[in-house]
Amino acid sequence: MLAGLLNQFHDFDARVTAYDRQIRALAEASEPARRLMRVEAIGPQTATPLVASIGDQTCLKSGRSFAASESRFSMRQSLATHGQAALRRPA
Repeated sequence: MLAGLLNQFHDFDARVTAYDRQIRALAEASEPARRLMRVEAIGPQTATPLVASIGDQTCLKSGRSFAASESRFSMRQSLATHGQAALRRPA
């Protein structure tokens, strides 16, 4: 039983390593991702999805508009959650 779990762990670890290599290769092939990775604490796993989510960066006027576009979903989700909790409270 433990040997089977250990084999599953090794298989999972190998898949994660392969995905890490793919993400690193994508980041190194992208000029915007390479520029982002110059910032301390931003590596390939952060730079790659940021570049993918931004798309055409000329559509964004400033860093503030980028931050607003990235937080739109989480704010909606937060408002929806808090609104539901308020509805469940007794009057």
